[in-house]
Amino acid sequence: MPANTTQTEWVRRVLGIGPAGGASAQPNAPTGPASPALPVWREAKEAVDAQIDALAKALRGYGHPDLDRIADLGLYGIGAREGVGIMRALLQFDAASAEGRAQAAKAVRSATAAWRALLAGNKVVALIDRNPEVPVTMQATLGRALDDIDSILDRAA
Repeated sequence: MPANTTQTEWVRRVLGIGPAGGASAQPNAPTGPASPALPVWREAKEAVDAQIDALAKALRGYGHPDLDRIADLGLYGIGAREGVGIMRALLQFDAASAEGRAQAAKAVRSATAAWRALLAGNKVVALIDRNPEVPVTMQATLGRALDDIDSILDRAA
């Protein structure tokens, strides 16, 4: 059964892909008032997660129990609470009707503020970014994504 226009537009808006499953030329580029915000965050978060995975692997390579513990437990818990908040807010924003986007944007702005505070004030984040083992750009990568999300919110207002 072919998708109707409403379904197709929802897939484009929320998932950033066309109905045939192909990604648009720049699926995460903010392009208009109905641009989805979640793909912007997801792409940045996945890039940082890959960097943290590489750092964890490097730490495990030392064969020291304390570094193994940090690699296994310490790196992945950073931003867990904030991560849930921003994902929920972005899902709701991207799924909101044009009339509901302003209200949904408030929750996104609160979630982005929480992430900005974490990135600016968490000493572990700064240490991870400055580690000598593996390049990690948590503050820069996630900060740019937060800026892009704010741009999407501004255009949707």
